[in-house]
Amino acid sequence: MRQDRAFTLTIKVLLILTAAAHPLGYGVLRDSFWGVHLYSFFGLPVLIVATVLLLACWFLLRGERAPNLDRLQALPDPGGWSLRWRVLGGVALAVAGGVVFWLARSGHVILGDGSVLVVNIPQGESFHPRQPLTALLQQGIYQLAGGLFAAPGLAEREVARQALALGSVLAGALFVPVAWATARELVCLRLRDDQAGAGWTTPAVGLICLVLLSQGYIQLFCGYVENYTYFALGAGLFLWTGLRYLRTGRSLLAVTVALLLTLCLHLSGAIFVPAMLVLIGWGLARKETRKAAVRDLAAGVVLCLAAGWALSRLTGGYNLLDTLVAVSRLALLNEEANAPGYLLSGVHLRNFWNEQLLIGPLGLLLFLPAIVVALRAGGGRRPAVLFLLAAGLAYLGASWFAGESNLGYPRNWDLLAPGSLVFTTAGLGLFLAAGDRSGGGRTLAGVVPALLCAVAISLYHTVPWVAVNTSFASGFARLKTLPSLDGITEANVGRWYLLQDDPAQGRLWLRKALQVNPRNNNAHYMLGSLALREGDFATAVEALSRAVAIRPDKIGYRESLTEALLSAGRWAEALVQCEILVSGPSPAPRFRGWHGLALWATGRTD
Repeated sequence: MRQDRAFTLTIKVLLILTAAAHPLGYGVLRDSFWGVHLYSFFGLPVLIVATVLLLACWFLLRGERAPNLDRLQALPDPGGWSLRWRVLGGVALAVAGGVVFWLARSGHVILGDGSVLVVNIPQGESFHPRQPLTALLQQGIYQLAGGLFAAPGLAEREVARQALALGSVLAGALFVPVAWATARELVCLRLRDDQAGAGWTTPAVGLICLVLLSQGYIQLFCGYVENYTYFALGAGLFLWTGLRYLRTGRSLLAVTVALLLTLCLHLSGAIFVPAMLVLIGWGLARKETRKAAVRDLAAGVVLCLAAGWALSRLTGGYNLLDTLVAVSRLALLNEEANAPGYLLSGVHLRNFWNEQLLIGPLGLLLFLPAIVVALRAGGGRRPAVLFLLAAGLAYLGASWFAGESNLGYPRNWDLLAPGSLVFTTAGLGLFLAAGDRSGGGRTLAGVVPALLCAVAISLYHTVPWVAVNTSFASGFARLKTLPSLDGITEANVGRWYLLQDDPAQGRLWLRKALQVNPRNNNAHYMLGSLALREGDFATAVEALSRAVAIRPDKIGYRESLTEALLSAGRWAEALVQCEILVSGPSPAPRFRGWHGLALWATGRTD
């Protein structure tokens, strides 16, 4: 079929692009191609062997179907099994996936906000306005699993890291059967209702499942400590239940629950509202589903109100709707993204595509050509196509308009990572939906070789991405290479060296941060704190003064500056800072003590 040839051609192009991008990222463009520089941490022989094996997959694509694949078409279809055996199969998949994710778990928390979480969670943090349910879930997992990892002499933050990593792996274990179920729904977009159990069904479902499990976003489930892991699972549930509803017309309530869960896990779940509107419109437009859709929508409204009430009670007055509106407004009025020329700047284009490659490699590069193929085939009239387009295009808009964020694109890769799940699912679905459904039971035969190559392309990229994070040494080596506009990368490397009691390396990297961005307040603060600890009060005052000038709202910066001024005997300057400190709400007792000392030293003994 013409659409299958288009799919095969797309996979061929992606194979060549992937095989070319990684060697470029290995060499002189390593710093610029941070989304595909993963083999540079394993050596040239590993890159050569992996690339040769990938290019060998080209021979699978010589015809519509490689003859040696014929034996796959007779594999039994689990879709015909009894409910009991299907449940047992799902449990087996989840257990196997969980074992793999645990063995491949990340050995560090230097990406994203993991380093903050492992400190805050043991201190009792259980709420975040942008991810209310995730914060509660993280705290609950720490309370339940922390004791499994506690040991004499083991730091509290390390116990938290292991416990939260276990939560990430459990989410991944649940994602595996969801990926299988989603793959089956995607295959059903091609097959007629009377083709259940037709040949090639099982290999197609299995390969699509492997594609979904081998994209770069899967790192979220490999013991990764952050707040987007559970959201990715929720996104998978929404896509699966949405496709299932369009096929069966049975329960819009299941999709509503999946969307509500995803939204409560992270407010960026609002991205799926356009796709949900497609489902609602389809359910209300058809006479045979209208009554059930109205009933399910009414139940969904009640559930939403109940969820808002429960979150309010659990978090001391949190208002889900108000926060969602405020966050949506903030995202739409993103000052960084709206800066003149930013969205078309070379920096944004470089980081955007590096991000998409890292969380792919299929993802967006599969979704974009799939849109053209599906629309040219007339699939735009099918509700499943509209659903996948709405989900994919909404996430594309959000991904494009996202700025560098507080940690920069390379370290905040996880913020947009679930988008690749949406792009990959939508891309595969659009290609399959575009195919001719009038043929016989062999309508899947033309896509199996291309799906095999898609798995190979994905593994070629994702295996080194996961492997580089399994050890702290390789993850930290990669961190040093990540570009940053404002010196955040260098400042974080410097902070780690300071924590390891290596002030020489710490000072070196903090100065590098200031070379990149002279207004990096964290670098000024850490250099000032280091000088204060070493007794170099003049240097401490200079550095901390700059930190306070950049971020006057940081009480910790002003506190350290005041301590440095008092230690240097610069009483008049210290008095100015003390008066600011004691004027705040509930000032610490030491601030009042410093204030009294500065008053006495400047002759104001009254």
